[in-house]
Amino acid sequence: MIPRYIQNRDRLKALLPELKGHLEKCSLCPRRCQADRRVRKGACGVGAETAVALFQPFFYEEPPVSGTQGAGNVFFTGCNLTCLFCQNYEISQEHKGVVLSVEELAVIFLRLQNEDGVHNINLVSPTPHLPFIIPALLLAADRGLTIPVVYNTNGYETSESVEMIALFADIFLPDLKYVSRETSAELSGSADYPHFAWEAVEQMITLNGYGKFSSEGVMEEGVIIRHLVLPGYIDESLRLLEEIRRRLGKYVPVSVMSQYTPVWKAKEHPILKEPLKKEEYQRIIDKIAELGFENGWVQDPGSAGEDYIPRFLGDKVQLFRRKGV
Repeated sequence: MIPRYIQNRDRLKALLPELKGHLEKCSLCPRRCQADRRVRKGACGVGAETAVALFQPFFYEEPPVSGTQGAGNVFFTGCNLTCLFCQNYEISQEHKGVVLSVEELAVIFLRLQNEDGVHNINLVSPTPHLPFIIPALLLAADRGLTIPVVYNTNGYETSESVEMIALFADIFLPDLKYVSRETSAELSGSADYPHFAWEAVEQMITLNGYGKFSSEGVMEEGVIIRHLVLPGYIDESLRLLEEIRRRLGKYVPVSVMSQYTPVWKAKEHPILKEPLKKEEYQRIIDKIAELGFENGWVQDPGSAGEDYIPRFLGDKVQLFRRKGV
């Protein structure tokens, strides 16, 4: 299979002036903060340079994404949401990371493919970094990059950005966090998240389909919807699963995660400070069976804990440490 960033090389090159325009007046995400990122950071905390906190083969994604060789995860800094429970808060909210050039980012992509032998390049929280990711992919493709790209997103995307992303992303890995505006505002600082996330996910499925797989069972194209179950908010999860089934059918791949761990501001939240109970997650598993989903994954409750949180700014970024932020 030929990756989309190779198939659409000329169209991606034509987008470079538009991407530069977003550094001058950014509207890449639903916040449309209009920041001149050359002089100040946007609402996501990202300015005129890209920054990465970790890149490595990663084996904790869904089985068809991690496969046997791992996904090639690249963790970008910044985020357009402020989730109280974010396990990656060090990079999403505190903006830890190492500033890189486009060429250095291309080197990372090639290193993951050529030295680590991963199945794909898994871009984590990438949207603010599109002005750097697309030219880096083009450069890496000129130097021999040939593996698929996974777009690992919180789901808070505009339809315009999704259309652009689908030119280079073979696989979408979006979150669907909430159905309620109130819960979304309380926990992630964005009441309009459900509107934009649902619209984005439906568009991703239209553009990329439900899934194509290699003979080894590794995903080559498609969409997997993720949902993290939160303690005390089980009714929100149950409603969300019903809505997925109603809008998207029973064949859409769904990954329902039990890996919740109280970190960052969740530790002081009256409900989120508690771990997810076994009986809470069992209600979710029962609902999945009741709704008749055909494709998807649930987690062993033992998947929760801080041991599963990536160690950012470790040895894998030493090469570029000179420009740490």
